[in-house]
Amino acid sequence: MTIEDFVTHEINEYQTDNVREIIDYHDISIEYNDQLNKACDSSIFLFHQTAYITIKSDLNPLYENFLLAHELGHYLMHYDENISFQFLLKTRKNSLEREANEFACRFLLHDIDLKEIENIDFIIKERGIPIKIWRSVCEYIII
Repeated sequence: MTIEDFVTHEINEYQTDNVREIIDYHDISIEYNDQLNKACDSSIFLFHQTAYITIKSDLNPLYENFLLAHELGHYLMHYDENISFQFLLKTRKNSLEREANEFACRFLLHDIDLKEIENIDFIIKERGIPIKIWRSVCEYIII
């Protein structure tokens, strides 16, 4: 499955593009915790077959939505009960993060024809996507 296929499947399967609703359908808990590493605004982990997203509590709601979509992307595309996610993270950290960022961008922009937009930076900001992250994945999205 491509990243675009994952996004389309989730939105069609659950008949919503609300990331919180889809996270809820997957029984993933969202917990707010300000004790995360300074360089980390969110994370996801599995414990006894239950997924938890931990996110800082003082974030802009639009950026928080992006982070939730990012962590959902990790959950859908990267977790496999037969493979240690920590092992994957050590061996493929950059590609895993890029894929999760691309998933989040595609998810948050799924209803927009990006080829028709003149001021994409405005839309990106409006959807809570950090410009730096957008610029790192846009070549994979706009073909």
